[in-house]
Amino acid sequence: MAGFLSLPTEASLKLGLSAPFTRVLSYLGLIWSSPFSIFCPHFALDGGRVLRAWLWQRTGNVVKATEIASKFGQNLAYILIGIGILVLFRGALIPGLWQILIGVFLMTAAKTSYEPEVKSWSFQT
Repeated sequence: MAGFLSLPTEASLKLGLSAPFTRVLSYLGLIWSSPFSIFCPHFALDGGRVLRAWLWQRTGNVVKATEIASKFGQNLAYILIGIGILVLFRGALIPGLWQILIGVFLMTAAKTSYEPEVKSWSFQT
C-alpha cells in the first residue's frame, strides 16, 4: 500500500514539481499507509492473527493455521528486507536501513511467536 501511495510522489519528482508539493504528497502517502500496515498479515501482529483465524476456520486445525500464518509473515519480512536492500543500492541510506530493520523485526516476531503458540495448542488437544 505504501508503495502504491508513493507513486504520486515519484511522479511529481519526475515531472519536476515544487519541493513543498512533493513533500506534502510524501507525507500523505505515509499517513494513509499507516492504518493499512496494522492489518498486514505478519503473524505476530493483528493482521497475522486475523489471517490465522481465517485459516483456522477454513482448515479446522489451529496448529496448521498458525504454521501457515507464521510462514506467510516470515516471507513478507524477507520481501521487506529485499526491498530495503534495493533501496540501499538506490542510494537512500536511512530509508533502506529502516526498511531492513522493520523486516528483521517482523521476521523475528513471526518466528518467536510460532513455537509458543503451537506448544500451547498442542497441550490443549
